[in-house]
Amino acid sequence: MRLALTIGLFFACVTPALAAALTAEEAKETFFGFDMAGYVEGTDETWRECIKPTGRTVYWHDGIYQEGTLRIRDDAMLCFSYPDPETAAESCFSATRVGSNWRFEYETQGGSTFITSQARMVKACPTGVGPTS
Repeated sequence: MRLALTIGLFFACVTPALAAALTAEEAKETFFGFDMAGYVEGTDETWRECIKPTGRTVYWHDGIYQEGTLRIRDDAMLCFSYPDPETAAESCFSATRVGSNWRFEYETQGGSTFITSQARMVKACPTGVGPTS
């Protein structure tokens, strides 16, 4: 009886987490054509990223404007890259739905966690230096 209760509690806790995981196709449907803004967890830093339906991105963070690309891997990791030599490496994140917002965690430990506070679907993105909200 105790074992059955333990197994039942385990699946009750784990199943919602498993259901929240996106497939690569769901990630493409969700994030291509998506404009989002938020903050870096544990800081007062704000950011905004607009992803065109083509996967091209426009990113604002700490007063810096960059254009780049989003690639979604087969394991549904969101991988962003920018042509700037200082940030040319691809940064990959897992995306988890938290209420009406999204939480993006670096693939490797030690990176910042980005939380959305605004998000909407778009057909086009703004260009140029602009506000993060």
